[in-house]
Amino acid sequence: MKIYMYILIILFLLFPVRTAAQVIESLNPGVPGSLYLDIATALLVGNVSINYEAPLHNQMLLRIGFGVGYYLEWEAEDATSSGLLAMMNVLTSGSSSRFEIGAGGSINRIYEDGNMEWKVLPAFDVGYRYQAYSGGFVFRVGLGYTFAFGYPFYISTGFTL
Repeated sequence: MKIYMYILIILFLLFPVRTAAQVIESLNPGVPGSLYLDIATALLVGNVSINYEAPLHNQMLLRIGFGVGYYLEWEAEDATSSGLLAMMNVLTSGSSSRFEIGAGGSINRIYEDGNMEWKVLPAFDVGYRYQAYSGGFVFRVGLGYTFAFGYPFYISTGFTL
């Protein structure tokens, strides 16, 4: 009888029992960190930013970025901006193709009509993302507002680090 107890203990040590949450977690791995270029423009108004996303959880990413924006006017002086962005993006579970929603804020230095001012603006996005678990190419498209003079439609491309 002792030998069966020893065999049972050895089996439990060699093959740990996984909980249902651990099984679900392994079937739904998170996305890796990524670096990408985000463009939101309608020719006369828009912005471009470089962003880094770090995974905090399987479906939650911390996004930080730097961007520049512009606003062209025909009759008045043009306006430009530059700023820093911080956002949290939440992804749906599933495959490499996911929907995402994000919220945060940006600090912008805006030059308009010869004056410079600082503005803190809200940032949000709702969109679609393709990013394989194994890394490689990142593609994002959706609606959102992240920096001063942003246009609501954005497209992003980049790579996994």
